[in-house]
Formats: sequence, C-alpha cells, structure tokens
Amino acid sequence: FIKQLHNNNQQYVVIIDPGIETLQGYSSYDDLLDMNCYIKTPSGDPYVGQVWPGYTIFTDFYHPNATDYWNKQVKDFLDQVPFDGLWIDMNEVSNFLTQNAVKIDENTFNFNNKKISIRKNPINKFQDMLDQGLENVRGHFDIEEDDDFNPSNPPYRINNGNNFDPLVKKTLPMNSTHYGDVLEYDTHNLYGLMEAEATKTALETYYNKRSFVLTRSTFPSSGHHVAHWSGDNASDFPDLYYSILALLNFNILGIPHIGSDICGFLDDTNEELCSRWIQVGAFYTFSRNHDTNDASYQELYRWPQVASISREVLGIRYSILPLYYTLSYNAYTYGSPIIRPLFFEYPTDNISFDVDKQFLIGNSIMISPVITQGIYICIY
Repeated sequence: FIKQLHNNNQQYVVIIDPGIETLQGYSSYDDLLDMNCYIKTPSGDPYVGQVWPGYTIFTDFYHPNATDYWNKQVKDFLDQVPFDGLWIDMNEVSNFLTQNAVKIDENTFNFNNKKISIRKNPINKFQDMLDQGLENVRGHFDIEEDDDFNPSNPPYRINNGNNFDPLVKKTLPMNSTHYGDVLEYDTHNLYGLMEAEATKTALETYYNKRSFVLTRSTFPSSGHHVAHWSGDNASDFPDLYYSILALLNFNILGIPHIGSDICGFLDDTNEELCSRWIQVGAFYTFSRNHDTNDASYQELYRWPQVASISREVLGIRYSILPLYYTLSYNAYTYGSPIIRPLFFEYPTDNISFDVDKQFLIGNSIMISPVITQGIYICIY
C-alpha cells in the first residue's frame, strides 16, 4: 500500500499517541521501563492512566534518556512501516481517567514488585526558580509561604472546562512528577512542545531531510518544529468562523502551518456547510478533511456540488503553491506570518481592525468566504 502511494508521489502520515500500553513483551513498554523515562507518581512508581490502548504509562520527555528512547521507537516503527511523517495526537496529555490514580489489582500490574500508589495531597515547597521573584516583591507585600500547597487544588484555579472542573480532568494528575521531581503542575503546557521537538529530531535523524510532524498541543516556539491543527471542532457554521480566528491567531503567534478539520470533526456535516468550508479550508496552510468515526462520511466527492467546488478551489491552491513556499521561507527566516489579518497590510485603516472573517495570503491574495448559513456577504 505504502509503495503504491510513493509510486504515485503521495505521502503517508500516521498517527501516534504518547501513552504506551502497559503490556509486558511490548517493546515500547519494556524499553520505557528499562530506560526509566516515564512520568511517575509522587512515590516514584509509573503513573498509569488510560487512553486508546487501555492502561498506559507516559513518556517523560524531560528525562535525559527520553531522546534515545523516542529515537529508537521511531526507528523501530520506520523499519516496519516506511511512513513519511508523524501526527502526534492526545499530547496535552489526554487521559481518560480523572482521578489521581488507577485502582489496579495487585496481581494484574506489578512494577519492580511494587504496587502502584499515589499520594493525593503531596507537600511541595516553592520552586527554586520563584525564590528571586518572591524576594523582589517581599518588601511591597505581605507574603505567606504555604508549605502545604496542593497542586491539584491551587489557590487560583482556572475555570477548567468552563465549569470549574478539577485540573486532573481528562489529563495527568498535577502531582505526578517528571525528571528531577518537577511537578506536572509546573510543566503541563509544555508537554506537546517537548514531544514535538523529540519527534522532529528523531525523524530528521533517520531521514536526513526536513520532517513533517503534525501536533495537537502547542506552546510558543512550536511553529519552529511542527504544524498544528485545531483539534476536535464541530460540524457547524460557528466553528467554520472560529477556524479563521485560529488561522490568524496562530500565524501571529509564530505557528504558521495551521488548519482546522474541513467540514468539521464532531457530528454530521451537510452539503452546504461542506461547500462553504472547503472554500475556506483550501487556503489553510495545513488543509485536511477529517471527521470522527461515528459521524456520517464527508469525503468531498460525496456531493456533486461539493465535488465541483472542491476541484475549483483546490486547483487554485495548487496553482499558488509557489507563493505558499515563498511565504513559508519568509516565515522561517523572518518570522512573518503566512496568513495575515487585514490590519497587517492596512494599519492606517480603522475599518480593517475589526475584520475577522476575511484573511490575506501574504500581501497579495485576500480570501473573503461565506461562513454563515444561507446568506451572502459584503466584503472589505
């Protein structure tokens, strides 16, 4: 199959997750235990979560052994499947368990003859890196240092899930630890970036050419290493609009290769929505139609109107690929965005400041899509 794709000048990108199935005899799992580069509970045992394979442990990309571990896994995979790029998903990290530990039967899992356990309310001193900052403000404010800080329930909680959900919901416990006893609480947002860097390094080590890595989780500087898609969007017109905001914001933030799932990911799409979405999505820097398993099929050829529109707009995309390549070079060299809001080119025109339903490709092409059901639009 892959040879057929390559003979047709097509590329094969496969999806992987950071959660490694806890299956003895599975080399990725055995290697991870042997190299000791997994995320741990406060007591030092592997933290066990649950993702698509079932019970899993997670690579600690902060560990000095993690690069060698990840390089080996990529190489072993390449030896079996000659893929061309990697799509790294579920790397926030996602975890289907929301409690602080898995209740494991002692006869089912046994790590170095220790039962998996976790302490729910560990004590954590202030991090060393905060000491200087505290000293700087100590003369101006009364600061009470709390030796019983609970990372699972910090004093300034975010409105997680817009419902004040606990921080552990669908991710790793905040008191799980990385190399050097660094808390997940202090490193959570960096996990996707660390995996992205390791994956890019591994691919370019064995390919000796520019890699393609697509990630869901990002952080400032991710754009230097990987492309990004905006995750599980809905099949509706509001999310079509939000995809333009994501396109603009991520380009401004230095992550220029970005796109959303065309026609929507969750729920069933429809002919009008898919027609309108491909008219926008054909010009995403990362352009892909993708949906969930339990939604209706949404390949672009399934509706005659969508197929006709797709041939036209994708033909335009291919005709301007040299422009995308030039803009990509400029983004890499100078940090300039590929996709731009109108006020980047018309900074003296106050009207351009509020335009968020149109965008520019470089400074030469303006895209003005219809993103509301059943209507036509006025454009800038």
